[in-house]
Amino acid sequence: MGMWITILVVMSSILILMLSMPTQGSPPPDPFLPYADLLHRDSALDVVENGSFSCAKIFSGDRQMCSHRPVDRAFFYIRVTVEREAPHEVSFQVTKDALYLGDLVLLWGRPDTLFPYSAPTLQWSIPDGRTVSALVPSANRLNYLAPVQVVSFTF
Repeated sequence: MGMWITILVVMSSILILMLSMPTQGSPPPDPFLPYADLLHRDSALDVVENGSFSCAKIFSGDRQMCSHRPVDRAFFYIRVTVEREAPHEVSFQVTKDALYLGDLVLLWGRPDTLFPYSAPTLQWSIPDGRTVSALVPSANRLNYLAPVQVVSFTF
């Protein structure tokens, strides 16, 4: 009888341990998903014009910078550059410790290019034709746990 109780306790412990472990292979949530409309050239201008963005003309009449400060998100500042009535770039300023290089590698794979400036910049060419750049603060070593400071999508 005591042996059956021991086996039951061991099996229950294993089951509890298995249920408490995170599932492997499930990617982290995409922090850019709430901004999907902003990340497509066809809909980005509508989002900027009809959303909570503030815009200002820059230098010439055909270029403007539009900005938005989201609340309670992974990003504390979003800037859209519009050139000749078309979105050119969308940049996300990342909230401290909200996004790491490893998160971007899980989203888009290994970066295509590394620019070793004073603050390393990594670049991905994603399937829909956009280029994504990520800036890592210079005080950090380049590894999967390096925090990301800025992520920019160029159309």
